[in-house]
Amino acid sequence: EPEPEPEPAAVGFSVADKWREISPEAFVLQLGAYRSLTGAQQALMSLKTPQAELLKITTDQGALYIILAGTYANRESAQTAALEILAPGDAADYWIRSARSLLGILH
Repeated sequence: EPEPEPEPAAVGFSVADKWREISPEAFVLQLGAYRSLTGAQQALMSLKTPQAELLKITTDQGALYIILAGTYANRESAQTAALEILAPGDAADYWIRSARSLLGILH
């Protein structure tokens, strides 16, 4: 049986409590979602986005590591920020996610 991945004490990790405190009316940039902690950390390090950080969430299919970058008052602000913070060549397929949907998975 494979060893479970160690709990994250590593690169760019965020605490779920920080994200639980955001307004449900806000929007968040999600820059990726990975099943593997290693894959998520590699993607995070390849981004030239200093405010990006990892958050571990649990889904019906197990752990998922998502890359988040900032909270924004509205969708338009998040879109503008995405265009400003993602460097040309960043491979991130970003998603403007409602804070309400993020809060829903954090319980």
